[in-house]
Amino acid sequence: MKVVGTLVLTVCVPVLGWVVFEDYWYRQFIPKEIGLSYRLSIGSDSGIREGCGVAVFKLSDDTYQQISNEGIRFFENIQQAR
Repeated sequence: MKVVGTLVLTVCVPVLGWVVFEDYWYRQFIPKEIGLSYRLSIGSDSGIREGCGVAVFKLSDDTYQQISNEGIRFFENIQQAR
């Protein structure tokens, strides 16, 4: 039983922590006026000096409805990330 507990602490907890941090990190680049629901996918590739990543989030229902109603005008006053 101690082996399972050790495995959870050394593998699962850090992986879960990374998933939560990664979600938080990418959300900071989206302006607060654009409501997000949940993440669909996050992927990254990095080397020693450089890297790139992509995150895909589902829009909240309210944001989706506002964009449907206002069209491109929804984005007129959105200028800065969180």
